[in-house]
Amino acid sequence: MLARRMGPFEELFELQRDLMNLFDRVFSGETAETTGFRPACEAYYKDGQLVVRAELAGVDPKSVDISLAGRTLTIKGTRPAPEVPADDRIFGEIEYGPFERSLTLPEGLRDEGIRARWHDGILEITIPVSQEALPKKIPVEVEMVRA
Repeated sequence: MLARRMGPFEELFELQRDLMNLFDRVFSGETAETTGFRPACEAYYKDGQLVVRAELAGVDPKSVDISLAGRTLTIKGTRPAPEVPADDRIFGEIEYGPFERSLTLPEGLRDEGIRARWHDGILEITIPVSQEALPKKIPVEVEMVRA
């Protein structure tokens, strides 16, 4: 058996990740049977567009299905498991199988001009946003206190 030594902070980070996954599954209504591989995602504004990125290493880009219905973006696909005989397996932490992520996006998105690109296992979806819906910078006024 292969032993891995972890420091106290690594154990805490691993516990935090496990708890976050548990809360995601409990509050999203998913069960162990419906989850499996759950790709990590992020979203941010850049150059007047909303950028949504999903980490999909090991997934064939041709097998990914992307849809936008209203404000819900759904990414579906499958990450196939390598064929390794059970007797040869030492341990495994990589999740495989079908996945589906549905993300609720902010208002003000425009349907025309949506693009999806794939690079090094990262799916990047760019969605144009109306000028009114983009975040606005609010300057902070500083008042000097006089004694």
